[in-house]
Amino acid sequence: DIRGLTFMAIANLLQSKPGDTGKSPMGKKAWELMECCQFVPVKYLSRYSSFAAGAGSAPSMSMYNRNQPRDDGDVPNSYFPKTADYGMIYIFEHVEGVVGSYPATEGFLYLLTTLIKVAGCPSDLGSHWRLRPGCSPYIEYVTDFILPRASGTARHVKPLPFLTVADEGRLTSRALEVVEAVLVRYVVPLALDRATLSELRESNCLTMKAANEELGLSSNTSAIFCPNDSLDEDDANDFSQDFNNICLYPQNVDPGSQMLEVSYGEPVSLPKTPGFFILSSLLSTSKGQLLQIIQKLISENGGSRDIQSFYGKSVMSKLLAIALFRETPPSFSNSREYNELVGRQQRNQLDDASCKTAMTYLLHSMIQQPSPAVLDFCFEDAFSFETTNCAPDDAVLWRERSLLLSMRILCAAAAREEPFNRAIKHSPKQLSVVPTLLFIGPIHGSYSHRFAEEQKVNTARLSQILTKGSTGAHGWNYSFNILPI
Repeated sequence: DIRGLTFMAIANLLQSKPGDTGKSPMGKKAWELMECCQFVPVKYLSRYSSFAAGAGSAPSMSMYNRNQPRDDGDVPNSYFPKTADYGMIYIFEHVEGVVGSYPATEGFLYLLTTLIKVAGCPSDLGSHWRLRPGCSPYIEYVTDFILPRASGTARHVKPLPFLTVADEGRLTSRALEVVEAVLVRYVVPLALDRATLSELRESNCLTMKAANEELGLSSNTSAIFCPNDSLDEDDANDFSQDFNNICLYPQNVDPGSQMLEVSYGEPVSLPKTPGFFILSSLLSTSKGQLLQIIQKLISENGGSRDIQSFYGKSVMSKLLAIALFRETPPSFSNSREYNELVGRQQRNQLDDASCKTAMTYLLHSMIQQPSPAVLDFCFEDAFSFETTNCAPDDAVLWRERSLLLSMRILCAAAAREEPFNRAIKHSPKQLSVVPTLLFIGPIHGSYSHRFAEEQKVNTARLSQILTKGSTGAHGWNYSFNILPI
């Protein structure tokens, strides 16, 4: 809890004041400090990491949790070893995952969202030691690790445990806030070779106008587009480079630099911007993972129709337990321990004084902190800092928020699909995306990480993708419940 509140406090200190325009220098500095802290263990998960290849020091084999009990077809609880070297992944899997509540991860996601709002996604982040600089590792941490684990779509690992349905909705909402913030800042440039800032702003205005007049998204325009004064020359340059497969060759790397990534003599594909990565996944004709997750979030448990009946029950049950038992709600483990103490006393194995002391300790272990301990902040607008206070245990509110964010993400993608698909079609060569991180446990000395997974970019209109999914054609596996037809 303290770590999560610390992340939230830092995020609140970084928020822009009313009237501020442009990117915050303090936000850029915060990005650099976070990179130095290695909260996301890029050096262990990078596809070009010298540590993963065996050139660095390996974690002890005793940390790999090999002796933990497994079931469900020998599926592990986690991919990763029990070592703090894995930063927020270690905390997520081996600390918070044991309890089923994820306050530190939620605070970290809140900080990521704030940094994207105030400073964008710097393309040179980590350039002093990474072959592939930029913020892509942090966005992939959300889209390829947190969201699949939170939604239960991650393969070859047990489902993520949640203490309450409110914990599930809160974690999912925080992750979706990051995705939305990235997508809102992305603008498809008019010129694919090298767009100027004025051309990028013109493209933003044209896309916004088309969303208002042709797509009927006027009520959501302010939430799914960024203001022009938040764009700068770096954005124009970065977004233009997305439509060229730029490679870095080994001879272009300074041999005297202290790089912790190695290319083994092969050309290294520079990562696309996070906005391109997310939009290409949502509009992919090959069943993008992010779109599948959003589709699942929208349609599961009856969608928006059964929020009160499904999620309201947990809220009502907790309120009834608080009303009846106050701060000491019962649990199965506590009840079993109580029965054991009573049984030992009846068999004269425990005297009255010892039994009273044990009962006191048991009662203390049952006491829970007042709820809510804190009030969480929710961003009401995708680009502003208008917030509302939300009780962290309000399952209905967090479920509604995850649905709202899912729909806004789809709206933001739909508003950009026409210029994006046109730019993909007119790009000089077949575009591809090579993720920066590989979210599997380390195999020390293995060469498997060297085989970068190149994903060809093939996109279509969002309506066509969802329609194909609803009819079950062409091997798509989407539910028709996502479509309002």
